[in-house]
Amino acid sequence: MGMMFNGERKPYLKVLKGRERPAWAPLKRNLLTVPNRPGALPKSTDVEPRPLAVPIVIKGVDLADLQKIKEDLAAWLVTDEPCPLIFDDEPDRIYYAYVDQSIDFEEIVKLGMGTLNFICPDPYKYSSVSKYQHSIISEGMSLVTPLNKGTVKAKPIFEIQVDNDYTHIDIS
Repeated sequence: MGMMFNGERKPYLKVLKGRERPAWAPLKRNLLTVPNRPGALPKSTDVEPRPLAVPIVIKGVDLADLQKIKEDLAAWLVTDEPCPLIFDDEPDRIYYAYVDQSIDFEEIVKLGMGTLNFICPDPYKYSSVSKYQHSIISEGMSLVTPLNKGTVKAKPIFEIQVDNDYTHIDIS
């Protein structure tokens, strides 16, 4: 199994079992305590950045080739901004992540094993597929309803491509 980061995939890298991809981002519950009242009252919830620990193996021809692969790995993964991260076992979901910390490889002849630590400042994962319901109202008129099947409220993004001249398009 592999992964694609920033639109690129590396043939020498494989993702191992044991990766840590939590079902949701860490939540921090802020509670208000009131004197002489047992317990607390819910105040707010903070959604914290999502960490992703990904155990990997890299394979080279020999130990010298492995060192070159590690340099290529750094050039590929170390970015200034979060980039799209897609795993083969979740091909329709996109995380926006960048590498956090360093990686220490256990090197054996032509293999290197270690754990990539990613951090997702935007804690949500996104669908790579647009979901909408399309209805024909009458000749030349149709209704498109965006569907949000996710777990967080989201505003739709409309992209309109027309095939004829139109004098009126409504978005409401």
